[in-house]
Amino acid sequence: MFNSLKLLGPVCLAISVSSNPAFAELSADTKCVLGETVMLSAGDYQVVIAPDDGEVMLTMNGIDSTVVTLTEAQFAALPQYAVATENEHLDGINCYEGPLGRDIMTVIGAKSEDTVNLTAINDYWVEMPVALMLEYDVIFARSVNGEALSVRDKGPIWVMVPQTDNAELRDPFYSTYMVWQLNRVDLN
Repeated sequence: MFNSLKLLGPVCLAISVSSNPAFAELSADTKCVLGETVMLSAGDYQVVIAPDDGEVMLTMNGIDSTVVTLTEAQFAALPQYAVATENEHLDGINCYEGPLGRDIMTVIGAKSEDTVNLTAINDYWVEMPVALMLEYDVIFARSVNGEALSVRDKGPIWVMVPQTDNAELRDPFYSTYMVWQLNRVDLN
């Protein structure tokens, strides 16, 4: 049960706004913008730290063995962003919405030299460098193209690496970090 949350550092709220039109592949009503990370909400940490009896969606083990559990409402209360990118699992450019990995890392007290294990519901896991999430707008997506992810469709959370805007991330190696059905993050 989630009892308290101590923010262990400043939360990055970098935002970039552009007048560039969205990719032609994206629908006209998308929240995503070509080459930009769009802030959708600044978040409400009072909701994040308040006790919640809902079903746990994400468990995070952080610094000093601190355990943070988030329900869907608490996860949605984190700052939310939209990123347009493509990947090998879905056709074309899609709009992914959720908190940035760097904000999740701040909640658990991760530093750039750390790594985290990202674990899926089926116990598949991968070790990911925190530095990657601090340098790039990796998103912990809760929805794709405005549709909430279900467990049957890569949900509840799908870690998405922004490959379209970062040529260096198009190497298939980086696709291994795109864990779907994410339900646990463990700081190493």
